Amino acid sequence: MNWLDVAIVLTVAWFAFNAFRAGLIREVVTLGGLVLGIVLAGLYYDSLAQEVLLFVDNEVAARALGFVLLLGSVFLMGQLLAFLLRGMASLLMLGWADQLLGLAFGVAKGLLLVQALLVLFVTYPQLGLDRAVDESALGRHFLDAAPPLLRLLPAEFDRRLPQPPPQT
Repeated sequence: MNWLDVAIVLTVAWFAFNAFRAGLIREVVTLGGLVLGIVLAGLYYDSLAQEVLLFVDNEVAARALGFVLLLGSVFLMGQLLAFLLRGMASLLMLGWADQLLGLAFGVAKGLLLVQALLVLFVTYPQLGLDRAVDESALGRHFLDAAPPLLRLLPAEFDRRLPQPPPQT
C-alpha cells in the first residue's frame, strides 16, 4: 500500500460522507455532471490545451491541465445545479432514504473520479505518476475495470493503457 492507495481510499470516503449528507437528489445530478464532465473533457481537452500552452511550456502538462480544467468546470456546474434542485425539492422530505441512497451514489461518483484520474496518470507517464499507479495495491483493480470508462474517452487513452498480464 502506497500513498496513492491512501489517497484513493480517502477520496472515495470523502465522496461517500459528503453524499450521505447531501442525499440522493444532489448526488444523482452531480454524478451526471461528473460523467458529462469526463465525456466533454475527453472530447475537448486537446483544444483547451492549445490555449493552456500560452501559459504552460510543456505540451503534456497543458493537455493534462486541459482535461482536468474541463472535467472540474463541468463537475462544478453540476454541483451548482444540484444545489438548486435540492433546495426546490426539500419539500419532499425523503429523509433517511435520501441520505442512504445518496451514500451509494457518492461511492460510485468517487470511484468513477478515481478511475478517470488513474487512466489519465497512466496515459501520460510524463506526469510522473505512472510508477505510483504501478505500485498501488488498488490502482490495477481500477484500471482492469476501466473498459466501460474508456468508451467515453478518445482512443489515445485506451491505446496507452497498459494491458493486464495474462492469467496463468
